[in-house]
Parts: sequence; structure tokens; C-alpha cells
Amino acid sequence: MPSKKSKSPAEVRLDPTQQAFNTRQAAVYLGLTCWQVRTAIWTGKLPAKRVGRDLIIRRADADTYLAGLPNVGPNSAQWLQKRQGRAA
Repeated sequence: MPSKKSKSPAEVRLDPTQQAFNTRQAAVYLGLTCWQVRTAIWTGKLPAKRVGRDLIIRRADADTYLAGLPNVGPNSAQWLQKRQGRAA
């Protein structure tokens, strides 16, 4: 009997007209992991609704969450130069 770990993950497809996502779809849409999406929900940063055992995230809430994430600052270029062994 195969274990659950041997299952390959099902492909997640997004419909461009879709107005809400489950956590796996939201992770793909946001470019995050499922764990990061759930953590954002649990910490109150990403609103979600519970439907049975599922968590549902509205597209508008996902867009707002994404827009609220901080931008990468210019100090990242300095970090990269140090990492590559170049003088700043």
C-alpha cells in the first residue's frame, strides 16, 4: 500500500476569472509557499474565510496583501557585491 508521502502533488491551475482561492491556489497566485500563506492568515495579515476545513482567500484580499509587502531596498545591491567579493 503506497504511503501518502509517495503521492506527487496535484497541479494547481488558476482561472483568470476566479474570484477566490484555496490556500494552494493562493500560494501559486502570490508566489509563496502554502505555509507562508497559512502563516499570513494566522497572523491576521491575509484575510480568509473558513468553509468546512478549507480556507478561502478572495483575489482582492490577495492583491491587497501583495501590494502591502515591502519592496526590496537598494542595500540589496551592496549585499550582492559583498557576497560576490567585490568592493562597494
